[in-house]
Amino acid sequence: GSILSITEGNKRESLAFSLRRPKIRLGASVHHSRDIAGMNEILGLDPFYVQFNKNDIIYIILNSKATTRDILAVYIDAWMSRNVKEKGKKIDGKQMVEKLSKSGWNVDQRAIQTEGFTFTPHPHAD
Repeated sequence: GSILSITEGNKRESLAFSLRRPKIRLGASVHHSRDIAGMNEILGLDPFYVQFNKNDIIYIILNSKATTRDILAVYIDAWMSRNVKEKGKKIDGKQMVEKLSKSGWNVDQRAIQTEGFTFTPHPHAD
């Protein structure tokens, strides 16, 4: 046998996260945002995700167009905002996803479970 490089080893391992703690609700239903003023207008702007806090829980509503990289980046951002209090210690989700990708991790394969809900914006009739 041979010894793998870090990049070769990373390519053979799947990137996975456990969401056992319910403080971040990834892929939550739009239903959770019904009492937030202006949410229909925000969703109509067609963002890849909408994130809001409610009752000490971070809800992340995902657009059906969000890529696996988008979902991973927004989860990292939510986790950082919840768990890292020092600004200098926080890591940007998109930058982290790029670093993981450059290190050989497959960040294009769904490795993080969501609640399964997405939204598709509907154009407003004027």
